[in-house]
Amino acid sequence: MTTAALWNLDFAQICGALEQGGVAVLDSITTVENAAALLAYCQSQAAWRAAGIGAGHSTNLAIRGDRTHWLSSENSAIEADVLAMLDRLRCALNQTLWLNLASVEAHFAHYAPGTGYARHKDVFQHDAQRVISFVLYLNPAWQPADGGRLALYLPEGVQFVLPTSQSAVLFVSSDIEHAVEPTNRDRYSIAAWFRRAE
Repeated sequence: MTTAALWNLDFAQICGALEQGGVAVLDSITTVENAAALLAYCQSQAAWRAAGIGAGHSTNLAIRGDRTHWLSSENSAIEADVLAMLDRLRCALNQTLWLNLASVEAHFAHYAPGTGYARHKDVFQHDAQRVISFVLYLNPAWQPADGGRLALYLPEGVQFVLPTSQSAVLFVSSDIEHAVEPTNRDRYSIAAWFRRAE
């Protein structure tokens, strides 16, 4: 199986949803086997760092409690495949929505039990390079009692998304406030941002 065959991305659906409401919620964008491999790889990493907030990347566990591992195509074939998938998505977003996205950055995120992320936007003050945010979840058999929902604050109300394995969310970084509710079990994901050139 080629690495491209591991992913099931409907570019027309994604672009249509982003254009219409600024949010796309997707189910099963990768195979069960690939999601399991990504989770196992993620859990095996030793180089985790406490995530920061703002342009200064200061840490404040009362606001943000996850730890991150940034992806690089030089680290492993698994990370290179994820970044290649994201770059294909970047090209599709450019082709359809004319967003002028020049690059993508991504990291694994781990929320330990009791941690979350307060309501925020994915852009820094005076820095609008992040255009589209992307999250892929890696948590099998996630239940509502496990907590850790993504809350999207939309004009029509709050939309909640369970961080269930193989599902993904994309949204406009500058427009959509969101939060991660405190989780009751280890919660893993891949977060990415599609960026304009500096």
